[in-house]
Amino acid sequence: IAKNVFDDDHLRALDVKSADLDAVGRSAIVALLIGDPRQGRDFSVAAARLARWATEQPEAGEPEYLLGRNFYQQGRYEAAAEHLDRAVERTIDSPRLRRETFRMRVIVALALGDRATAERALARWLAEPGSRIAQREGMLRFARRFGLRVP
Repeated sequence: IAKNVFDDDHLRALDVKSADLDAVGRSAIVALLIGDPRQGRDFSVAAARLARWATEQPEAGEPEYLLGRNFYQQGRYEAAAEHLDRAVERTIDSPRLRRETFRMRVIVALALGDRATAERALARWLAEPGSRIAQREGMLRFARRFGLRVP
């Protein structure tokens, strides 16, 4: 499937869904993406399972990335920043997820008025391999629009 998908959002979702996980990680992903068969998704349940995964596997950055991403999408930028920062201190196997973590961290830092952190996250995003030329140019235009120093 991944060979025929060109959208990074879909590719990241495939990375998450196809990761080789233990029962705790799988349970967290199912809670986040599918939820209970009768009641559907409940972020509080998913967040608890993601936190358990992060605690039981302190080297894994994926649960922190997923928590950070969901808090970011909810506009809860302080919580997002905390989890995204922890994610990048850990191992994130998927290069796409790692790049997305830094991209979100730039946006979250700007939302919180923290230009220094935004510039550091931007530098780390630019250093990550694998971004397409259009993604790179788009990020640089975005950064310049907000007056960030571009390395």
